[in-house]
Amino acid sequence: MDISLNITENTDYQDYEIRIVSIPLWYYTTICVCLTSFAINGILLNGLVIRGFTMNKKNRAPYNLIVLNLTIAEFAIAFFGITLDVQALVNSGWLLGKTLCVATGTLVTTAGFVSITSLCVLSVCRYGSIFRFGNTSENVSSHGQAAKIILGIWLYSLGLSLPPLFGWGRYVPELSGLACAPDWHTEKKNVAYVIYLLLFGFMLPTLVIISSSLLTCAEARVIPRRPAFKKNKRNFQLVLGMTVCYLVCWSPYAILCMIHNISESLVGPMLSLVPTVTVKMSVCINPLLYIAVNPQFHGSFARANIDSYKKGSKMRQLRKLQQKKYTEKKLEDVKDDKLSNEASSLKVILTDIMKASSIRSNGMPKECS
Repeated sequence: MDISLNITENTDYQDYEIRIVSIPLWYYTTICVCLTSFAINGILLNGLVIRGFTMNKKNRAPYNLIVLNLTIAEFAIAFFGITLDVQALVNSGWLLGKTLCVATGTLVTTAGFVSITSLCVLSVCRYGSIFRFGNTSENVSSHGQAAKIILGIWLYSLGLSLPPLFGWGRYVPELSGLACAPDWHTEKKNVAYVIYLLLFGFMLPTLVIISSSLLTCAEARVIPRRPAFKKNKRNFQLVLGMTVCYLVCWSPYAILCMIHNISESLVGPMLSLVPTVTVKMSVCINPLLYIAVNPQFHGSFARANIDSYKKGSKMRQLRKLQQKKYTEKKLEDVKDDKLSNEASSLKVILTDIMKASSIRSNGMPKECS
C-alpha cells in the first residue's frame, strides 16, 4: 500500500517548498516513529548530561568541557533539527519557506560539524590519555586550554557552514524533503563548496578518528598486560565504540552525497531518507557512549540525580509539613471563631434574661385609665 503525497517538482527552490513523492505507508510510518523517538530521547539524554554538568562541579574538568560542547551541539540538533524533520513529515514535505530554511539549515549544519569536530578532538585526547597514563586530565591541562579548543572547534565549524550566507553555495530543502541543508543535489549546486564540505567536514575528521583508533589498537597489542592498561580498558573500548558509531551514523550521508554527484539516477527520495535517519541517530548514541559507558561520568551523574531526588524528596516533605501546619492553623482559627460566636450568642442570651428578670422584679407598668 502506498501513501500519495502530491508530487511537486521544484528543482529551482524559488519558494523553498518541496513535497515528498509517493512512498510505502510502512516506510513513512517507520521514519516518523524513528525520528520522533530520536527527538524525544536526544532531548532527554543530552538534557540530562547538561544537567549533570551544571549540578556537579566534579564533572567540570577541562576535558569534560569538550564533552559538554559535544552535548550542547547534539541537543541543538535534537531540539531544532529533528523536531522540524517530524513537522516536515507530517506536512508531507518542507513548507516553511526560505527564511526558516536558511536559519535552521545554518544552525543544524553548524551543530553537526561541531559534533563531528568534537568527536575528532575527543578521539585524539582519549588516545593520549590511555597511553600516557600519568596524564589524569586527558591531555587537556587547564580550563583555559579547553576553552581555546572549544573556540577552535566552533570557528572551524562556522568556516564550513557560513559560506552559503555569503554566496558560496546555498541552503535548500534536502532531497528527502525533511529539512534544509547545503545544496548538494540540485542542478544549481556549487560543486566546489560540496567538495570543500566533503574534504574538511567529513574526510579529514574521519581520517583523524580512524587513525587515532588504529593507533590505539596497535598500542593495545603491545601493552595489554600493564596494570595501567587494565585500569583504562573501558576507555579503550569507548574509543572503538565511538569510532564504529561515528562511521555508522555519518558515513551514509557522505556516501549518499558522493553517489548523487556521480549519478543522480541512483538516489531517490526513499533512499535519501536513510542517511537522514542515521545522522539524527547520533544524538542518542553519543550521550550514551560518553556518559553511561564512561566511568568518569557514570557514578557522578548517578549521584547527582540521587542527590537531586533526595533534595526533591526533602522539599516535598517540607511542603507537606507546611501544608499540615497551615491546615492545623486554619482549624484552630475556625474553632476560635466558632467559640467566639458561641460566646457572643451566650452573652446576648444572658443580657436578654437579665432584662426580663429586671422587668419582673419591678412589676408591670400601670395602664392609663
